[in-house]
Amino acid sequence: MSATGMSLRAIVPGCLLMLLLAGCGGSGGGSGQSTGPGGFTASGTLQISVIMQVTATSQISDAGYHYVSLIDTANGQTVQQQAVAASNGVYPYTFSNVAAGTYEILAGSDLGNDGRICDAGEACGGYVTLDQLTPVSISGDMAGLDFSTGYNVIINLTSAETAIQPLARVD
Repeated sequence: MSATGMSLRAIVPGCLLMLLLAGCGGSGGGSGQSTGPGGFTASGTLQISVIMQVTATSQISDAGYHYVSLIDTANGQTVQQQAVAASNGVYPYTFSNVAAGTYEILAGSDLGNDGRICDAGEACGGYVTLDQLTPVSISGDMAGLDFSTGYNVIINLTSAETAIQPLARVD
């Protein structure tokens, strides 16, 4: 079995928006409450610092050399990994001789050259999205398992448990 014709695309959005929750709560020690993606409710004053950068949408992106990993969901082990460079903003990858099973696909850079991908400050991506890794059941040849990678800003004020953990590179 093999997975062919798949690619990983580096993205630089036309408008990159980063939000930093600088403070919340009232003078009486009131607390904020998360209301879901993009929402935040607070009693008192909420100050939000915004940094926005507008870039050309036709720009070809390159998030650095990447390692694309095929991870067995049964045991969490990387069964194959491919090192790829961007070509016109796309990281083509192929896994061959893949045993039938269920896998996740994760890709990232190793800028620190410490043998781990997706560390803080490194590009990272996953199929379908990094925050919603979708297991792929493989029983034959597959194509079209494309996804995006890039430098992610994750601000989590309550817990680091949900953040993607670095993955060991296979050399």
